[in-house]
Amino acid sequence: MKYLVATKLFIYTYLITLITACGGGSSQSSNNQSRNTSTSQQHQTVTNNSTTLTIGTQGDGLLREKLEHIKNTYNLPALGTVIIQNGELVNLTVTGERTQGEDNPVTSTDRWSIGSYTKPMTATLAAVMVENQQIRFDSTIAETMPDLVGTINPAYHNITLEQLLSMSSGLLVNPPNFFSSNWLSSNRPMLEQRRQLTSDILNTEPAVSEGTFLYSNASYIVAGHMLETISGQNWETLIAQQVFAPLGITNFGFGAPAHDEPGLQPQGHSGTAPSVNILPLALGPAGTTNMDLTAMATFLNAHLMGINGENNLLTAETYQKLHTPRVSTLEDNDNIQYALGWGHNIEQHSFNHAGSTGSFYVVNLALPDENVAFLAVTNMGGENAKRAVDETLKLLEDRYRAMQ
Repeated sequence: MKYLVATKLFIYTYLITLITACGGGSSQSSNNQSRNTSTSQQHQTVTNNSTTLTIGTQGDGLLREKLEHIKNTYNLPALGTVIIQNGELVNLTVTGERTQGEDNPVTSTDRWSIGSYTKPMTATLAAVMVENQQIRFDSTIAETMPDLVGTINPAYHNITLEQLLSMSSGLLVNPPNFFSSNWLSSNRPMLEQRRQLTSDILNTEPAVSEGTFLYSNASYIVAGHMLETISGQNWETLIAQQVFAPLGITNFGFGAPAHDEPGLQPQGHSGTAPSVNILPLALGPAGTTNMDLTAMATFLNAHLMGINGENNLLTAETYQKLHTPRVSTLEDNDNIQYALGWGHNIEQHSFNHAGSTGSFYVVNLALPDENVAFLAVTNMGGENAKRAVDETLKLLEDRYRAMQ
C-alpha cells in the first residue's frame, strides 16, 4: 500500500503556529555516502508544479544529487535527511550551506533546531518517569502542584498528565503574552520561569472543551513543569539525563544552534534571509531542542523498534501506551489521531511528528509494519520550506519503494 507523506498523516499547519500563533561531535565531510548496498536500478519519475526529477532507487549513490535539486528549486540554504531500516541508520545525507550565500557547508554532525519534534521527547521523558514510579499518567495538576490550588482556574485542577500530552486538556494554543521581550530576555532560573509560565497558562479560560483536541504548546509546557516539580530538576537536565544519555545522544543543545556558535552551526532563515528569531527558552518541553541528524534518527528508531516489541529506553508495553491514539485531530476524520507526543494515521499504521521554529523545519515518517522511517530537515522556515521538506520525505519513501 502506498503511504502518504506527513502532511496527509496529521494536520501540521498547527506546527507552523509554533511561531505564527506564538509569535558535539567532530565535523565530517558533507559528502555522505549511503551505506545501503542495494544494486537495484529501478527508476521512477515524480512531477509536481515546481520540479521534475528522476527518483532513482535507495542505495544508488545519487541521493545527494536529488537533494541538491530540491534545495535549489526551493532556494533552501541546506537540507538534511536520514533513512532508518530494520533498526539501523542506513543513510545520512546533507547538502547546502549553514548560512545562505556563504561558503560554509553543513556537515553530518551539525545541529538543527527541531521545534515541536521536541514534544514526543517530552512525552518519552514522562514515560521514563512513569516507569520509574516518579509520576503517573493519571497524576493531576492539583496533585503534583498543590501550591497552585486556589491560585489557578479550578477547571484545570483534575487535568492529568496524559490529557496534557495528548493535547486534550482544553488549554489554549500558546501561553498568554509569551513572546514579549520579558520572556525573551529573562535570565531567571528555568524552574522559576516555568512556574510563572505555568501559573499564567492555568489562569486562562479553557479554549475548547476537555477531551477535544487542540494543538497546544501550553499543554506541553505545563506537562514539562509537572515533571520538573516532582523531581526538583529543570526539564533540560531531566531530558538530557533520562532520555538522551541512555540513548547515547550527546550532540544536542537548547535554543538556536548558531546563537552560541555563530558560523559553526546552521543558521535559521526566514525566507532567504538569516533569521535572528529566537524562541524563549522557557518554551523548552514544547520545542527548543536542537540536535544532529544522528540524534534525531536515534530517537525515532527507539520508538520504531519499541512499537514493534523491543524493550530499549522504555518497555515495549510503555511504547504501546505512548502510541495508542487518544483523540481525533479532525472533526470529520477519525483516521487521523494524536497519541502521546505522536500523530498517527490509523488506516495506514504510521506515525510522525513535524517541528518548526519559524526558521527551521523538520518532518519524519515511521512505518512500523515495514520497520522503516524517514526524516528530512532544513534551516529555513515558512510554507516554501514546508513544501520542500514534504517533497523530500516523499522522495525518500519513493526511492525506498523502488527498491522493493
